[in-house]
Amino acid sequence: MHYKILLVLIIAIAGAFFYLHTLNPANVDLIFNETYRYNVPATYLLIAGFVLGIILSVLNSLVADIRRFIKDLGVSRERKRRESAVINYRSGVSALHQGNPTKALSYFTKALEYDPVDLDIYLRLADAHKAAGELQAAVEILERGLMKIPASMELLLKLADLSADAGDNSRAEKAWRDIIKFDSGNRYALARLRDFKVSSGDLSEALELQKKLIATIKGTRGVDNTELLASEGELLKGLLYEKAVFCSEAEDSDGATSAIKEILKLSDSFIPASILLGEIYEASGDIDSAIRIWRRAFEAHPDPVFFVKLEDAWLKKSEPEKILDEYRQAAMDRPQDVELALLLGRFYLRIEMVDDAIEELERVKNNVEENYYLDLLLGEAYLRRGRTDSASEIFSKALGIVRDLPPPYICSSCGVTASGWSGRCRECRKWNTMKLNRLAPGPKAEQPQPNLALV
Repeated sequence: MHYKILLVLIIAIAGAFFYLHTLNPANVDLIFNETYRYNVPATYLLIAGFVLGIILSVLNSLVADIRRFIKDLGVSRERKRRESAVINYRSGVSALHQGNPTKALSYFTKALEYDPVDLDIYLRLADAHKAAGELQAAVEILERGLMKIPASMELLLKLADLSADAGDNSRAEKAWRDIIKFDSGNRYALARLRDFKVSSGDLSEALELQKKLIATIKGTRGVDNTELLASEGELLKGLLYEKAVFCSEAEDSDGATSAIKEILKLSDSFIPASILLGEIYEASGDIDSAIRIWRRAFEAHPDPVFFVKLEDAWLKKSEPEKILDEYRQAAMDRPQDVELALLLGRFYLRIEMVDDAIEELERVKNNVEENYYLDLLLGEAYLRRGRTDSASEIFSKALGIVRDLPPPYICSSCGVTASGWSGRCRECRKWNTMKLNRLAPGPKAEQPQPNLALV
């Protein structure tokens, strides 16, 4: 059919040529330069131009077809490479899920050869190296990926996590900082970098990061972050407390006081802050200010530990009658407070008012069913009055009770016991959880040691 159309066109062109040539028999001069001059019929020039146009059109179409062919060939090759990458990627994922990281590594490596800029391949290849126990290789493949895909948040997050797992904290810290540089409100990166700064003892930056994290959480709209804010707020107070402890130990009372006041501004129910503030004044020789602070703190939040501190402070001033008056007044104001009554009985023993101690402790014993610390105090009081038997003597000696009978404490969060109060539980690492332990017997625990680590 195409040949017939072409034949008709040729006949039409030929017919037109002869028709025009018949009507226009005249010749024209075709001059190229002074040397080359040709005398040709005018119709020849007309037909030659028409034929030349057809030839150029055909050549243009041919060039376009060649270009299209080359482009389609490249697309086909790219499609085949992508298909090969996808096939190897899926095979690698399957092998990884089957617990065969070595086989998965082979598939992912081939997939990366076919597609060297695929984010998912880098991530899964790093997972395969991690599963094979090759953390350093996993870190290196992620860094290769960042060279191909700069500023990828997914690669940076995994790089930071794997670097931390590999023990390369400096590289992990750099990754966290890069994430924060690109996304200043990334809560996960802020929290992890904060943890690193805490573990390294850089409390100043840890505090700034924690404050920024809290501000970011507050700025999140459409989500109820009440519990999260409460948790992060407790951590902020804990970090401020650790800073205050550090400053106090470094004899920087101004820095310690500033941190404590910041805590109390956030919440005056953070008992360790009030305790430490009084201790700072006490260490400076201003016992009266320490007593005033602890008394006010007890009035706001009646925790028995304040009376333990008040007791020692008044004894240092050689004025036991003052604390005795405060004990009696507090006991009258809070007749149902068993812990306070126990401490009053203990204080009677400390100042050798044994009969008063027995009277107070027996009164408490008649009102409670079981109380471990009460039994210890009452047993000691009986021993001091000579009302002993072999059982009470063995009981006292077996427990190794010291004559001052320091009250035991228990963490209200994790239940670990301690022989002395501290602002932070040594086991669960939470602050403001140590309470008087009057119920559960158990071996005497060691005094918690300060530790800046979050976990």
